[in-house]
Amino acid sequence: MKNLQFVIFFLVFNYCTAQNLVPNFSFEQYDTCVNGYGQIYLAVPWFQPNICCGPGGSSDFFAKCTNNPNIGVPDNSTGFQNAKNGVAYAGIGVSFYGFNDGREYLEARLKSPLIGGKKYCVHFYVSKADKAFDGIDVIGAYFSVDTLLYNDVTFFYLPYQPQVVNAPNNIITDTVNWVLISGEFIANGSEKFITIGNFFPDSLTNHDTTAGAAYYYIDDVSVMLCDDTCKETPPVAKFNYSDTGLTAKFNNLSTATSNNWLWYFGDGTSDTLQNPVHIYDSAGTFTVTLIACDSNCCNTFEGQVVVSEVGEGELGVGKNSEVQIFPNPASESVTIFSNCDDELIITDITGRKIRDYKKFLNNLTLPMDGFDLGIYFFYFYCDGVPFTVKKIVHSNIK
Repeated sequence: MKNLQFVIFFLVFNYCTAQNLVPNFSFEQYDTCVNGYGQIYLAVPWFQPNICCGPGGSSDFFAKCTNNPNIGVPDNSTGFQNAKNGVAYAGIGVSFYGFNDGREYLEARLKSPLIGGKKYCVHFYVSKADKAFDGIDVIGAYFSVDTLLYNDVTFFYLPYQPQVVNAPNNIITDTVNWVLISGEFIANGSEKFITIGNFFPDSLTNHDTTAGAAYYYIDDVSVMLCDDTCKETPPVAKFNYSDTGLTAKFNNLSTATSNNWLWYFGDGTSDTLQNPVHIYDSAGTFTVTLIACDSNCCNTFEGQVVVSEVGEGELGVGKNSEVQIFPNPASESVTIFSNCDDELIITDITGRKIRDYKKFLNNLTLPMDGFDLGIYFFYFYCDGVPFTVKKIVHSNIK
């Protein structure tokens, strides 16, 4: 029997119902799997507005959906990085040693034009590629009325003043974590396009080194109105789940005031049902996000979901025995009832032995504070024979 196994670490935050104006904000939507460099255009409607460093310059699209290991997620030719959200992200070179002012950019048309005089909150995440020798500071986002698309190969950097930019002298060197670049600005009005990259010449760009390229992954781009605030208590988003094989049934526990929901399952798919049923293609670690909204405000519950096909069931032919373990998932302790108490061995999901109890009491309360969050297997022995194994999830959700 196959069983999905979930471990959830959650993050909750509130925000107003202002719409994210960035389409395909985490690069998860595409009709064709990526198979080579320079294919950012597959993540519609994103495109590269300029030709960088000669005809070979390109802005890249990395995704799990590929048969080319050079542009996969999380492994690719420039390093290793899981997506900030989902299973895909973009990649651009923001400085190239030997190509004066060489740049790559990402551009997309917003869902609707910006409103003049309104304040907009902008954020996006970057992570320096492992194999990028150089790192820089002034990565930013520029908003324009018209597209910046052009085809002049002799003109590399786009000389515009970005409305939101990473602080000068704050060189981004982190290759492990996603680094937030964020800011606010007042729109002039009618801005329809967002472009991300380095808009400064090399002479005004601070570098980590003077060799190689500065290359960054980009993910989770957001542009929202930030003038408004939630005037009422926002709903509380929360969920739990049950599983059969690779099918996960999500139980929406959000407060009753919520009346619309958006789910991101972490594998590039989403749903708007209140209690969706989702089938995963394979085992892995996914970030599941539930956004619950009422008429004014939204609240988000986000969790890391570990999917495994390891099973549980009868192992051997001991004497007639029965085992009960509850609660499961467990946050503080589990209680074990068994009419056979020869031996109990506990392993983690990798098979590493964590505990070994000889002649344990058949009414045992086991504190979980000494266990890391995760999946464990309880192997019960009777008359020296392993007769059953139980899957236990240690979660911080009570």
